Amino acid sequence: MDSKILSVRGYQKHGIKDDRWTIKDKVNQYKGVLRLHSRDKKLKTIEAAKIQKLVSRELQNVNSEVKECRGILNEVRCGDKRRMRNILRDHRDLQLAHENHYPDIVYDAVFQDCNLKRRQLDKLYYVKRKKMKEFFDLKFEATTILNQLEMQNHSHEPDRHQQKIASLYQKLVANKSAAETIRATYQTILNILEKDTTYSTAIINALKRDRIEQCKVLMRTTHVGQLAAENLDDIRIRYEDFSKNVLKNMKVRENSLQVVRTRVDNLWSDIKKLVRSDIKYMGEVGEEKKTSVEGDLEKQIKSLEDTFERVKDALQARSYDGLLSRFKEQARQRARLIGQFKTSLDKRDAFLNKKNSAELILADLKHSMLTTGQYKTDRNEILEQIDEEKQRELEFISLRKSRGELLIDIKAVLQNMLAIMVCIKPGWGANQKSGKDGKKLRDKRKRMEKKKQKRRRDDIARKSSNDENYQLEKFHPDALMMLGDVMKKATILLELSNFEMPPENEEKAQNLYHNYIAKYQTANYHNKLHSEVRLSVDHEVIDPTVFTRADIKFQSKQIVEMHTKFE
Repeated sequence: MDSKILSVRGYQKHGIKDDRWTIKDKVNQYKGVLRLHSRDKKLKTIEAAKIQKLVSRELQNVNSEVKECRGILNEVRCGDKRRMRNILRDHRDLQLAHENHYPDIVYDAVFQDCNLKRRQLDKLYYVKRKKMKEFFDLKFEATTILNQLEMQNHSHEPDRHQQKIASLYQKLVANKSAAETIRATYQTILNILEKDTTYSTAIINALKRDRIEQCKVLMRTTHVGQLAAENLDDIRIRYEDFSKNVLKNMKVRENSLQVVRTRVDNLWSDIKKLVRSDIKYMGEVGEEKKTSVEGDLEKQIKSLEDTFERVKDALQARSYDGLLSRFKEQARQRARLIGQFKTSLDKRDAFLNKKNSAELILADLKHSMLTTGQYKTDRNEILEQIDEEKQRELEFISLRKSRGELLIDIKAVLQNMLAIMVCIKPGWGANQKSGKDGKKLRDKRKRMEKKKQKRRRDDIARKSSNDENYQLEKFHPDALMMLGDVMKKATILLELSNFEMPPENEEKAQNLYHNYIAKYQTANYHNKLHSEVRLSVDHEVIDPTVFTRADIKFQSKQIVEMHTKFE
């Protein structure tokens, strides 16, 4: 066992390298380990105390916030006393009675007081009406008694009709006074009700505002309470994890201390054997020859020493003990840099998440702005189109009305013309035109001149027979059909009027026409104010190929609308 302790495995296991390793060195090493352990324990206790202080401070803050939130909740549930004091400032009796009470209690008391006062007011109104009725009855009885007294005092019999009129008059006066009093009472009631409605609306609006504010405060308090609960849960979880880790570390350290104590006990028990084995082994090593395995070990040791020398030169350390401190410093710096790298990665991820969320919000805002702008432009265009369509509809209605009036006038004129030409038959023109020469017409005229008297008699007889057998023709409702009938009858008239007249008759006809025109103009000049309104229609030829003013305006509007849509 003594030879195995100083072997390679023993060195790797126990850390004993040199034969000059004494008990004092081991004791010093053990004391140093104990000091390090105690130092770590003190540091951990200090850190635990700091963490406990922080946790207690945070718990105190949370408790204070919870107290504030509870106070706000009580105010939300029961109402704000300060606001109620401000409301009751103008009412001294209510302020003295309910100064430090909660608003719900004040509301119940005010409501009860209002109901009591309303009941008292209704009772007073009822008593007043009853008294008024009694007063009217007594007055009526007094008037009847006075009338009876007057009737008894007078010797002659009064007029019954007069008595009835007087009694009716008195009843009317009494009813009038009663109506006036009732009207006055109802007017006062209406005024009181109006005042009640105004005050009630003001109180209701104030209560609504207070309710809105209380709801907002309640939402904020619930939000703060949720955050506080979440923070408490997080702190509790961290505290439990920390306590579990501390317990684990304490158990591990206790186990390691037990292992170290067992090793120390073993070393103390075998210290004498170790010294003897070292001396014996050193003697044997001096006597024996080196084997091939030891040569390999020496080569490895030399290579390790060379590497240590290079590392020492690179790190600019004075001794091998300085290398350990340098390596520890490098490990500490490496751990610190890894922690900084992790924190920077977390920050970068957080910034990237914020950036992505901001980009999404920006895209949503842009899309919403574009959609709102497009909606506004489309809305304005649609409103303009609606206004234009309404204006166009009004124009079409007015145009249709004017054209309908024109068509009615045309129909009326055509009906008048047909009524004037009702005596003309379709066969007259053909019979007149079937004559051979103008000589027959001249002979006929001569015969007509000779037999004027006979013709007059015949005309009178014909008129009487026509009046007996005359029937009006039915007019067709279509204007085109009526126009065709007028054209036919006008052509018949032209055919009938195509005959020659002697110069004497022509001069007589011209003089008669001029006299008629002169009389008509003088009568029209003197009676302009009292002239009759007659139908006068100017006949125009409508060409569909020529655009009217309305068509040109309609086309220009369509062109403007097309250009605005493209823009």
